[in-house]
Amino acid sequence: MFFGNKIGWIGVDVGASHLKVAQLVRQQNQLQLVASAIVPRSSCWDGNTAQDQQTLSTKDEMRTAVSLRSSSAERGFQGRRAAATLSMSLCQLHQLDQSLSQESKPERVVRKAIETVTQQSAAHLQVATWPAEAADNGKPVSKTNVLAVPTAWSEQICTDIANTGWSCQLLDGVPLALARAVALVHGANNHAPTAALDWGFSQATLNVIVDGRPVYARRLKDCSLQRLLTLICTELNVSQQEAQQLLLEHGLSETESTEISVLIGELLSAPMQNLVEEIQRTFAHLQGQRRTVSPQSVYLFGGGATIRGLAEYLTQQAGLVHRVWSMDANNPKSNPQTSIPSCLLGPAIALSALAWEKS
Repeated sequence: MFFGNKIGWIGVDVGASHLKVAQLVRQQNQLQLVASAIVPRSSCWDGNTAQDQQTLSTKDEMRTAVSLRSSSAERGFQGRRAAATLSMSLCQLHQLDQSLSQESKPERVVRKAIETVTQQSAAHLQVATWPAEAADNGKPVSKTNVLAVPTAWSEQICTDIANTGWSCQLLDGVPLALARAVALVHGANNHAPTAALDWGFSQATLNVIVDGRPVYARRLKDCSLQRLLTLICTELNVSQQEAQQLLLEHGLSETESTEISVLIGELLSAPMQNLVEEIQRTFAHLQGQRRTVSPQSVYLFGGGATIRGLAEYLTQQAGLVHRVWSMDANNPKSNPQTSIPSCLLGPAIALSALAWEKS
């Protein structure tokens, strides 16, 4: 994938609670993260945001990200080319039990299928599709993944990017961006199926990846990080920012026995058990119905991945090895001196790397 320009695109991950921006450079056939920023929203998007008739701009957050880098002693964002992905709270996720390769009008087939499932018009949606099965000795693919987002929202993001002074080259889906992020550290010669759990503010999505492609994706029911944060805020009478800090410092640690760590552990018990059950339900389905894509390990992304002790907890409770995604796992030069955890930047980093992906 290494050719052409040394500067990667500006990767823009438009999340429900934060905007994440990252940019890579290529040095001696290695990718290095040289600029990044994370900007909280003044008002987080919830699960109903996509249902609202009026879109919400992210222009101010993008300009803040630029200002943060411009005022920093470190390198700022270079160039104009950008690629973006939208929060899963704005998207619909479907799977069709058919291939679209022989369809003369595949988009019409997809829209009709969405309308059948949702009982609503799909005319306002922009859709993306990709095979839901890995290639198997020429055997025809019989399942197709579908990601749909309201066109008004995708146009809003592209407008925001243009107003920031950037040029949007691609609007990607979160499952595809996560698959690219996993490929950056999983190894090109490692063909074993793996998974990516994106535990975001408004949605938790489990993606199964084979050879760099998301062949299966499922929303985990009632597992948003927002639910967990709201519980802590209510029970402890703290702000959302304070709740996040408590999860970062105490979380699921088994080495602490302070009063606050015990209390946090008790509050996390029920929502964590729900998360474990949803993960196990997904694994059981794949083991029974699609054994060839049953994952052998899980990478953790999103705000939930910053919870202390999460990887160890899920490895013990849910089965399989869980690890927090980090770009510098295979490349110690990949991460600059920054306080931003890599797991928050995964999709943005993957979008920046699109600059070197062959079309």
